[in-house]
Amino acid sequence: MATFFGEVITGSYRYLDDEDEDAMKDSVCRKFIFPDNLCAEPGLLLVGEGSLAAVYTEIIAKSKPNACIKTQSQNGSESQIGKIFSGAGWTGITVDKELSRGELSLLAEQILRLSNPAAILCLTARHISDYRGDITEDTLVRCLSTKQFPQQKSIQSLEVPNLLTGMSAAILSEAAVKGVPASLVVNYVDVCTVDSISLQGFQKIHQLPPVSSSKLGKPNNLAAALKSLQVFSDSTNLYM
Repeated sequence: MATFFGEVITGSYRYLDDEDEDAMKDSVCRKFIFPDNLCAEPGLLLVGEGSLAAVYTEIIAKSKPNACIKTQSQNGSESQIGKIFSGAGWTGITVDKELSRGELSLLAEQILRLSNPAAILCLTARHISDYRGDITEDTLVRCLSTKQFPQQKSIQSLEVPNLLTGMSAAILSEAAVKGVPASLVVNYVDVCTVDSISLQGFQKIHQLPPVSSSKLGKPNNLAAALKSLQVFSDSTNLYM
């Protein structure tokens, strides 16, 4: 499983915890299918991992996806795991389905190889109980960045001994090895369901240089944007 502690280390590299090595050897990895006409992104690559980050990415994209990402199992069956959005100077990729441990680094490598971006920003969310440290902010957002990513003071770095795993961590790992400017922003939330409150933390990304210089604008009204996406199955949600 791809793992990142509260700092980026570019020396000896591991995608897995020691105890997960045997699990990866035994796991069955599906083939990832990207569109043939996917062009390399010379600007910002925005990656939304999980339902919260995927929805926020779709909101600021302000457009319908122009392609999708699929997996193909050994028996040939295919299933969609994500979407691809694009605009002037940016590409957005969302993945809101679960991946096996062995698939994390494979997908990360493929995303970087196909896109070859100038900068990468990964978004993900975790429950507040996963955070280790004193909580003094109403909206808790932290980041991890490679040394090539532009310096910023808008989002505090994730402190040790906090731990991140998953696709975003795998992409950040791969970017650090390749010397690509990249940052991972994690939004700690009380409830891991999509609503305007749980998405508020992601709005801090618009203060980061690669985002502020792009055409990815900050939504003025998250509740209205969510309604336009029609992501709610419960129409009584008070926090739209």
